[in-house]
Amino acid sequence: MMTFWVLVMSTGWLILINNTAIWQTNWAAIDAKVFAGIAYLAVFTTIISFFIAQHGTLHIGPTRASSYNYLNPHFPDELVNRCPEMEI
Repeated sequence: MMTFWVLVMSTGWLILINNTAIWQTNWAAIDAKVFAGIAYLAVFTTIISFFIAQHGTLHIGPTRASSYNYLNPHFPDELVNRCPEMEI
């Protein structure tokens, strides 16, 4: 339940701080594929990573599973550093 309130309160603060940029954005000009990509990344990858972390916790233990979760942001950065021609 705490995660829910963290997300709600941080969204509220971000809207307050970034008030002018949100209202000046032309949302109709953004392609539907962009919104579909954001929804895909937000929903499906979250669900998949949750179940992978849960499965890993059961099979390799909570300490190792959480250490792999913290390594996750490192992999895209390393990929970009090794392949600078990629656009991510």
